Amino acid sequence: MDLIAGRDLAGITRDGPFPARQAAEGVADVADAVQHAHDHGVLHRDLKPSNILMDAEGQPHVTDFGLARRFEDAASLTQTGSLLGTPGYMAPEQAAGKTSWVDARSDVYGLGAVLYHVLTGRAPFTGESATDILGQVIEQEPVAPALLNPGIPRDLETICLKCLSKEPGRRYSDAKGVAEDLGRFLRHEPILARPIGSLARLARWARRKPVVASLAAAVLLLLLFGAIGSILFVRRIEQARRSEAAQRVRAEDRQREGEQLINFMLGDLADRLQPVGRLDVLESTISQVDLFYAKMPPDQMNPESRHSQAKALYQFADIRAIQGRLVESVTNYARAIQQYTSLLAADPTNLEWQFELTRTWNDLGISYARQADYTNALEALNQALNLRQRLIQIQPTNTMWLGAYGSTASNLGQVCRHLGRLDQAGDYLHKAESVFRQWLATDPTSSLAKSRLATTLGALGHLASERGQLDEADRAYVNNLQLARDALRADPKSGDRLSDVMLALSFVGETQTLKSNYVAAVATLAESVNLGEHLTARDDSNREWQRFLTTILVDQGTALRGAQRPQEALDSVRRALAVCAKQSDAVKQSPHWTSSWRDALEQGEQLERELAAQAAASGQAEEAGTHKSAADKLQTELQSLPPDK
Repeated sequence: MDLIAGRDLAGITRDGPFPARQAAEGVADVADAVQHAHDHGVLHRDLKPSNILMDAEGQPHVTDFGLARRFEDAASLTQTGSLLGTPGYMAPEQAAGKTSWVDARSDVYGLGAVLYHVLTGRAPFTGESATDILGQVIEQEPVAPALLNPGIPRDLETICLKCLSKEPGRRYSDAKGVAEDLGRFLRHEPILARPIGSLARLARWARRKPVVASLAAAVLLLLLFGAIGSILFVRRIEQARRSEAAQRVRAEDRQREGEQLINFMLGDLADRLQPVGRLDVLESTISQVDLFYAKMPPDQMNPESRHSQAKALYQFADIRAIQGRLVESVTNYARAIQQYTSLLAADPTNLEWQFELTRTWNDLGISYARQADYTNALEALNQALNLRQRLIQIQPTNTMWLGAYGSTASNLGQVCRHLGRLDQAGDYLHKAESVFRQWLATDPTSSLAKSRLATTLGALGHLASERGQLDEADRAYVNNLQLARDALRADPKSGDRLSDVMLALSFVGETQTLKSNYVAAVATLAESVNLGEHLTARDDSNREWQRFLTTILVDQGTALRGAQRPQEALDSVRRALAVCAKQSDAVKQSPHWTSSWRDALEQGEQLERELAAQAAASGQAEEAGTHKSAADKLQTELQSLPPDK
């Protein structure tokens, strides 16, 4: 096949949705290509942004016909009930396993899903698991694109939603019809598609919920018969009933609309805001979710509501952890665990809830560890590991669950190292390394797998360093850095990937310093500092990035001191102290922050006294006095710190 020098639509739209006209032009070209395939008797069956490559001239190419079938073979080659395709972009008939229904209109649905993605930056349906997404594809209407991107023209939204109709007969009959209506939109002509009205939505709902619709019809008939017997009496009752029903419907509508918004807040919006450092907006958003549930009467809290509340509690705890408010994060993680446990008591087979519970136990363990409460951290992480082991036994090939198991094993290894259980730490870390290498063997391009393996190799490097095995530590750190850079190239805007590279550089620089290779260490740590300052400027509420920067600045000071550049070393340490000074008292008194702050104060005091001695020896009494006064001040500040754990 020809080499296409470019990127796929999934990668391009990570930078943001397309403008309306560009989206319409691109998808019109894709529709023409799909129609060409249909004209030659071939169904694609897996249209999605990652299967559409854009060349250097901006021309789209439809690729990956791995699931394609000829029209006459499409239904016969797959057993009824099996699934082919990608859940978020799959037509409802494919999601339901109705392969005999799959035809050109299924690819029309795929075109609508691609158009939806390039207009909004996300799939029509998203969720934590494939099961959750497939249920939405079959049962729910997609969120209107204009709600996610208000600049989308009404006609373009109408074309998109017509393609995404649940019933194949309500879509365009072929890809050519999609291309032609998009052409009308681009030429500012009236389109053929019409928006869906309220009655049509009601009729579609009735077809998907026949039992509920039948019951509603039966109730209506009973009311009519009652009216014949006593019109006045029934009219009064009916007025009261209508008033009550109207209030109930309004309340249910408000709850449904609120929960749709909440699911967007906890899912798509959170995914967009957190990686780019908008914790302020995300925190405000999640606070509104908490307020929404606080006002909801308990008898209106169905399982879906309680699940959304559990996700909100988890998300809120996650934000608090990033902000360094660790006590609050522990409280909210514990509340989320209680909510998930209650949900699973009523529905113990729900795998989505089980996985989210394991994630909450894992992150609770991390929050404990950041407070140097390694005993509670060990207990929480063991809970997560055991639960994740059970999930893997249910679905051994689930990459997401396997990776989650490896992450918890890696976390346990680091906690055991802090507890002095070095052999046990090594066992956990090697187990995690094996899991991540297995993951990369099945998906060599996964930036997340590379990132997690890099973190584990960094922890193995720490373990080797503590055992005095500097060469082994150096090898682990170099591999860590290479993997972290690979992951960043795949996801260059991610703050987490940048943080991984920053830390990997600091580990390499620290080992170079221990080996007295000061020139190399200074250069390596300078690169790490630059990344740290970029990250903290990007999000000044992320206390972990600020603590990492503090530690790296101190390490840079150590390397500069070894290179006989004491004034530059002092400048670096002073920058570290300035970062510390910006933190609240509560943050500075947390164990890891206290340790970083103490290292900065100790090194700052030593450097001030060294420079004071040099100045005195050179007869510069005033300068010597200034350095000595600064050293005394740092010593006083050092003595005020809480004891190191």
